[in-house]
Amino acid sequence: MLAGFAAGVVFVGTMFVEIRLSGKQLNDLVLLGRPITGNPETAAVAGLPIHLLNSAGLALVYAVYVRERLPGPPAVRGTLFALIENALLYPFTSFEGNHPAIKDGQVDRYWSLSSHLWTVPRHVAFGLVLGSLYERIRKK
Repeated sequence: MLAGFAAGVVFVGTMFVEIRLSGKQLNDLVLLGRPITGNPETAAVAGLPIHLLNSAGLALVYAVYVRERLPGPPAVRGTLFALIENALLYPFTSFEGNHPAIKDGQVDRYWSLSSHLWTVPRHVAFGLVLGSLYERIRKK
């Protein structure tokens, strides 16, 4: 779970770099938090613990069910896992029209090839950290 939390923090940092470079407001923290708070100004703060819990949960799935089934060294396995997760969950963005932050323009639409591609680096960063750090922690 520690590797998942760390990977989740790196994911958020990479996300903010992506937002700055792309100009697209593809903020996963707002996406997660806005339905909880309803308040645009506190959505990202509300989304952070949800994101970190998701990250820890994904780390658990990776460690228990997936890690041994993927090829390559730890960093590659973690990255493959994160990219597979991203590809599997991407179709759910087709329902984004019901999301309050997307309805009011606080967050840009994710359901486009351009938006999907802009979110790849955050998943790569997550996977690199998850795979590498999990192995280091596991060996101690």
